[in-house]
Amino acid sequence: MRFCALSNINHLAWFARLKLFNNLIIEYNDSTDASNNRNNISKNNSFFIVNSIRQNSKTSGLDAFRLSFSDLASFTTFHNIQVNKLSLDFFFIGSSKLNEFFNNTSIIRKINFISSINDLSVFNFLRLKDPNDSIKLDNNMIIKFVHLFLGNTISIKNLLAYNCIRNIDDLKLLNLNNLTTLCLSGNNLESIEMDNYNGLFNNNLRTLNLASNKLKKIKNLNDFLNLTELNLGYNYDLFDIDDSILKLKNLRVLKISNNKLTTFPNQISHLSTLEELNLATTQIVDFANCFDKLVNLKSLNLSGNYKIIDLPVSCFKNLYSLTYLNLGFSRIGNLIENGQSCLLYLKDSLKNLELGSTNITCIGQALNQLKNLEYLNLYNNKIRKIENLSNLSNLRKLNLSYNYLTQIENLPDNENLAYLDLHYNTINAIKNLNNCPALKELDLSQNVIRRISNINKLNKLKVLKLNSNHITEFDLNCFENLSSLKNLNLSYNKISKITNLNDINIPSIKNLNLFYNKLKDFNISGFNNLETLNLSFNKFKSLNSIVIHRKLKDLILSNNLISKIEFNHQSLCELSKTNNLKRLNLSNNALSKIENLELLSNLQSLVLSYNQIAKIENLPANLNRLEHLFLSHNNIQVIEGLENLEKLKKLHLNFNKISKMENLSCLKHLQELELSDNNVMEQYNLDSESPYILVAKDTFA
Repeated sequence: MRFCALSNINHLAWFARLKLFNNLIIEYNDSTDASNNRNNISKNNSFFIVNSIRQNSKTSGLDAFRLSFSDLASFTTFHNIQVNKLSLDFFFIGSSKLNEFFNNTSIIRKINFISSINDLSVFNFLRLKDPNDSIKLDNNMIIKFVHLFLGNTISIKNLLAYNCIRNIDDLKLLNLNNLTTLCLSGNNLESIEMDNYNGLFNNNLRTLNLASNKLKKIKNLNDFLNLTELNLGYNYDLFDIDDSILKLKNLRVLKISNNKLTTFPNQISHLSTLEELNLATTQIVDFANCFDKLVNLKSLNLSGNYKIIDLPVSCFKNLYSLTYLNLGFSRIGNLIENGQSCLLYLKDSLKNLELGSTNITCIGQALNQLKNLEYLNLYNNKIRKIENLSNLSNLRKLNLSYNYLTQIENLPDNENLAYLDLHYNTINAIKNLNNCPALKELDLSQNVIRRISNINKLNKLKVLKLNSNHITEFDLNCFENLSSLKNLNLSYNKISKITNLNDINIPSIKNLNLFYNKLKDFNISGFNNLETLNLSFNKFKSLNSIVIHRKLKDLILSNNLISKIEFNHQSLCELSKTNNLKRLNLSNNALSKIENLELLSNLQSLVLSYNQIAKIENLPANLNRLEHLFLSHNNIQVIEGLENLEKLKKLHLNFNKISKMENLSCLKHLQELELSDNNVMEQYNLDSESPYILVAKDTFA
């Protein structure tokens, strides 16, 4: 629903930044009356904000002009306006009127996409002179090119991506001598006949992106001699590449993924300069002898090739420089498990190996020979046992998530393994991690672990994820020596008690997540540097059962049983010394009053939505740093008592029973007011002297 319509705009020449998006503009009148104001007009889902800031000096023109999401019915000509950035995304207007609107515009350096433009002749008004000037016309309805708008020295990247172009014959009409990157991805190109384009790009074109079109054949690439990157991916009907690709002697990156190629194009075998080759998701069955001459190849992606029936032992024998290999999402599991695997030729070079979703049932000896491997991804396979990794002393990242592991064993004994992902298995106990002293991040989430143990020697561990297990007890003894631990996630467990409360100090932890457990109290005093504490979806009945630590910034207690805001003696002492609490979330509890907030003088965000509050009251005078107040879904009838919230920016009062509002002129910084689903029967504006004028909805159901 549209609640307001902005219909008349004056003094445009003096705006520094103008936003008129998501409006129905009826008329624009160009006025010569000088103004000293810079204005920022914007529209979001439920209101307008007009920010009037008085300036002592006039501006020479527009730095940025945004008419996004507008429906322009009548707009007179802009005369001699300097615009550095013009944004017309989702600007619904007949394209033929653009020249009329921007006639005599002195310069537009950058222009963003226009979702209804279908003819480039509308850009006669552009005066692009600098080599860094750019035009972004992706995501439009452009059907054809014209040659009227481009200057001689333009660098354009996403010129015409994601449009409706079917052929590029008119490309010959454009002056593209200095073009280095041409992106035509996401169009409707069915063929690319480039045999008559001699000299068009003056040998400067380096990157050509033709991805996501409807190309079936690639031919006549003879004139792209200096091309270093060619992207032909996601042309799902592509089945043939002719010999002209052999002329691309400087090609470094070639992407031909997601197509109907059934055999490896022999021409690619001769592109010895290639450093990156992407042949993911094709119909190719056999890759024998395909890579013999690609001696400079560093990255090879063969993922998603489900029809591969063989990877001969000698398949990668000449890939001396290969550091990245992706064989994921295929059916080559049995080939990798074989002791005579093709991977053996990569034992000295390979650093990154992707084998996710390849039906591997066991970790074969071939992997154990890759002595320089740094990252191994075995995600989503059928592995039941960790084995044959003892020689991988350089391994830094190991992903064994989504397998059938029941225990942790036989991990490589090295001082480099920093990231271990074992989530979504059926591991029932934590053990055998002592030979991984360098671990920084350990993910054991979504297993069946019942007890935390055997982690006290991981003194470099920074992130520990144990969420979604069957843990019933939070034993602080287990974390005593984890001096580097900063993030601990124990959410979605069955923790009902915390043991060894008074004996252990864990000063390193900054973020603790105990979301969705069965806790009734949190009287831990050992988290001296805790900054974020999430206790949502537990069984707390009072804030008295929670110790608020001195450095705590975020406390999340939503979806509990708390009926009163009150603090125990220890929390009061901490808050009175150094109160750092900035965000407090008590939504979805049983609160009926707002009270006892005097010590929360640094609070910036207070969330009290989904409670039983009937009145806004008892807001202390020192709550003057509060910026966000959320009180939606309560029983509030009257808005009052907000005079001390001088820095308030967001006020959400939707889904209440409000029928009357007091004057909100005291809220000098208010930017967002949400009043939907109330009983307000008249329009209320902020005082005209306020730097922000907020126009709320005029009627509410």
